[in-house]
Amino acid sequence: MLNQPHRSAVFDARRHAGEIQAFCKETNQLVPRKPGQIVRCILESLALLYRRTLREIEAITGSEINRLYLLADSGNILLNHFIANALQIPVVIAPADATSIGNVIVQSVALVISNHSMRHGR
Repeated sequence: MLNQPHRSAVFDARRHAGEIQAFCKETNQLVPRKPGQIVRCILESLALLYRRTLREIEAITGSEINRLYLLADSGNILLNHFIANALQIPVVIAPADATSIGNVIVQSVALVISNHSMRHGR
């Protein structure tokens, strides 16, 4: 049971469970009937969208991505699991505030760039 999560009509499962079911039926897939099945359908579809997007990035850049960092507090453990399975590469869950910490370090290094390097910021 896979859908297209980037389609706005399918993305909001609480309001559009019927559209998800209709999409699955139209594409000859098993139709999720219970809320848990619909949630799983959405999460697996999102994970496959991650894979498609990652492959597009690799094709555009000509570089292979061999590790993915996700920024989340606790996040959705099941979604993270599906993402790791879909990508078949290590997925590292980093705290959401890691971006703030990185931003502070980069700005600090920028202030003293003449005396220090990015290596010093790390």
